[in-house]
Amino acid sequence: MNNCKISALKLSFFGMFLTTYTLVGEVLAYIPIAILLLVKFFQAMEKQVTRSKASGILHSINVFLLVALLERVMTVYNMTILSYYTSFYLIYSASYLVIRLDYILSDKVNDESIVLIITSCIYLLFLCFNPEVATSLSLNIWLLIAVSLYFTFTNQLLRKVSLTSSQILITEQSQWLLLIYSLFRLVSNIFEVKFQLSLIFYTGALVLFLVIAYSVMKQNKQLKTSLKIANVSACILIATLGIEYSYYAVH
Repeated sequence: MNNCKISALKLSFFGMFLTTYTLVGEVLAYIPIAILLLVKFFQAMEKQVTRSKASGILHSINVFLLVALLERVMTVYNMTILSYYTSFYLIYSASYLVIRLDYILSDKVNDESIVLIITSCIYLLFLCFNPEVATSLSLNIWLLIAVSLYFTFTNQLLRKVSLTSSQILITEQSQWLLLIYSLFRLVSNIFEVKFQLSLIFYTGALVLFLVIAYSVMKQNKQLKTSLKIANVSACILIATLGIEYSYYAVH
């Protein structure tokens, strides 16, 4: 088994462990940027970056996951102040690694990275000064994570699939419509007001994505496995957001 496959297995294990722990407990401050870090490293390995770059980043990710485990131990033993300081370090280190991966993948810092870096920092501030509000925002944090991952997977398709300039514009518009939708949901949660208008943004994003998905499916035979995974993942994410909105509308 080559180093790339071993690295993927290690990241899968730690990623599932970290995510499962978060789902069982509260949303961790550094989880948004940490999940994006793991996804982008998978993409970088698929791009076949040089061994020195990959091994250096993998080593940093292993250190990150070890420190994340220590932060959970601090929380269990009520070492709150140390836990917050450690969370800040984890957000900083994950942000640095995500930015490095962005430059490897596309020579720029991507929008979803900025969104989740800001999300992690704001959530940590709420956790420090107003834990009750932070707990109520947990679902919205997962919405922002889902939207940012949608950005990441659709950007992967844009890099690898031959699309016209109008199709690229449509894809980008679907991304921003979903982000606006998630922000509406965040505001409705904070102020306890239902914004049915947010359905317009979700519906618009869904229609635009289906247009692009049809174009990508026509090239299905040309796609590598990683691109098929990206396409399916984007479908699952946007479907999950629709299910979440249905629950929100009913309740």
